[in-house]
Amino acid sequence: MIQFKDKKQEAEFNNFEVVDARLYALGHALAQYVENTMQKDIVITCVKDDGISHRTSSSPHVINERNPRVRAFDMRVHFDTFTSAEKLDIMEWLSLNFPRSDMHVLEMTIPGWYGCVRHHGDEATEHFHITVEERKAYRRQLLG
Repeated sequence: MIQFKDKKQEAEFNNFEVVDARLYALGHALAQYVENTMQKDIVITCVKDDGISHRTSSSPHVINERNPRVRAFDMRVHFDTFTSAEKLDIMEWLSLNFPRSDMHVLEMTIPGWYGCVRHHGDEATEHFHITVEERKAYRRQLLG
């Protein structure tokens, strides 16, 4: 099951005018996997934060002309939310089931990327940043 940090995150995640449908599907598939294998819920802590100045216009959280629907969410993994083995299991499951054709570039340049998920932060800020690729890259992958 999906839990949310607050009602704002829940409203944004469940609004298809805000969230890319692929991200919505990924979130629900992940929640089902975590519930079935670990008997835990996932907690989404951020769906978009376009008001934060340190986010660049290329961030998948930012809604703009190039990115009309948010393509990423943050999932809580800090403190005792998940064991180290469970975090690794989730990252492997996401990478196998939701691959990105454009991730080789990010994986080489940004530490922490592991397929469609980036594990970063520490202690109280530790989280997974889960994302789907831009529609342009996705279209190229489908059309060959």
